[in-house]
Amino acid sequence: MTSLGWAVSWHFLFGNASRIVNMQIIDATIFHPLLHILESVVELQTVTRVERPPQWPTKGASTYTRQQQRQSQYENQRQYESQYENQRQYESQYENQRQYESQYQRHYDPGDSLPPPPPPPEMPMLEPQEYNDPGLLMMELQRSQMWGKSSVEEVQRRQTDPAVIARTQAAAEKVMAELGEDPEFEESWIPYNSLYFTRAISQGAFGEVWLAQLENTQVAVKKILDEKKHDVKEIECFGEEIKLMALLKHPKIVGFIGVSWSDTQDLCAVTEFMAKGDLCCYLERRKGKLNWPSHNVWLAEDIAEALVYLHSLSPKIIHRDLKSKNILLDNKFRAKLSDFGISRKRSAEETMTAGVGTIYWTAPEVLMGKKYTEKADIYSFGIVMSEMDTCEVPYSDQRDNSGKELSSMKIIQLVIRQTLRPSFLENCPEQIKALADRCLNSNPDVRPGAPELLDILRDIQNDLQQ
Repeated sequence: MTSLGWAVSWHFLFGNASRIVNMQIIDATIFHPLLHILESVVELQTVTRVERPPQWPTKGASTYTRQQQRQSQYENQRQYESQYENQRQYESQYENQRQYESQYQRHYDPGDSLPPPPPPPEMPMLEPQEYNDPGLLMMELQRSQMWGKSSVEEVQRRQTDPAVIARTQAAAEKVMAELGEDPEFEESWIPYNSLYFTRAISQGAFGEVWLAQLENTQVAVKKILDEKKHDVKEIECFGEEIKLMALLKHPKIVGFIGVSWSDTQDLCAVTEFMAKGDLCCYLERRKGKLNWPSHNVWLAEDIAEALVYLHSLSPKIIHRDLKSKNILLDNKFRAKLSDFGISRKRSAEETMTAGVGTIYWTAPEVLMGKKYTEKADIYSFGIVMSEMDTCEVPYSDQRDNSGKELSSMKIIQLVIRQTLRPSFLENCPEQIKALADRCLNSNPDVRPGAPELLDILRDIQNDLQQ
């Protein structure tokens, strides 16, 4: 048999071995050795036929497919490297910041040139806006009240933060230097160790007042609240208040005695002590025992005299926080105006958010963020007249349909919409009601000026005495 014949035969046998055996075309006993060899070859081919993983390009894959696969792998690698680079940069910045803070905490000295680390962001406080919708105002007041109160954690942070301490010390030193250089304070500085503190008298949103002994005289000492001592703005405002108190000299304004400090943490103002306390507490104690002819009209005249003086200055001084708490009584139960902490530097928004109660005395134009004049004090005076008549906090008698007290926000909404005014008793003199009605008018131009207000009160006094 030729070579070609053997090749064809072997090709036939190898390619059809299984079919030959299964179909029994050839007797297996005759060709047993040959069939054994053929079956081994077929089994070997079956075992070695292994499929390649689908993710790897097969030998017959097109060039375009392989390029796509390589491009995908490259893109994944590039994204991974980008993420790694971002992480590395972040860790580098963190390490630099940590080293900087460590260096600052170890070696900082107020005299060094090393600047303090950037301070934490201040609590958000928006500038006063033009409010056309009372609903927007309510949202602003609620937000400001929430942020206006320092948390315990924030106070503790300010008391221990080296950067905050450095800034407040610098601010206090600046205020003290200005007071020391002012000729008005040359003879009014009081050694701090000559003040003997007795007890706390009152506390407001920004400061507290203590009863103290100066030689043989009882005096009132106003200090910054502990939680405000590390607030640069509070220190600056208190410095402005002290300067203003020293300038105001009138028998119907609480007298300024001097200023005192031993270090940057205890700056204080010393004033005359008003033995009978504030008008608010006095009205509460004397509820039902006061009337306009015998006493109230005299108190109203005292307050009006103080406003005439303030509004006659150049530039005019607007008190902006006129209420019964800031009207003090001496031993003869005559009234004097006090607390000028928000007469200058503090914004109208700070006035509104200093305390929920303060906004009851605030004029509508101030509440709405509009420009205002000294007539805002006249509106507050009208609210005080309601207090003196009812001996109650303004709007405390207001109820909703279910009998519950109206919320502060609801009251202010109604005031802005000109649908609510404070109450007066039925037996209140008509002249007093008419004057209060003018003072509480939503249009500032309709309200009387302080001189006219004083003249009207004197006329009312003469009428009531007859």
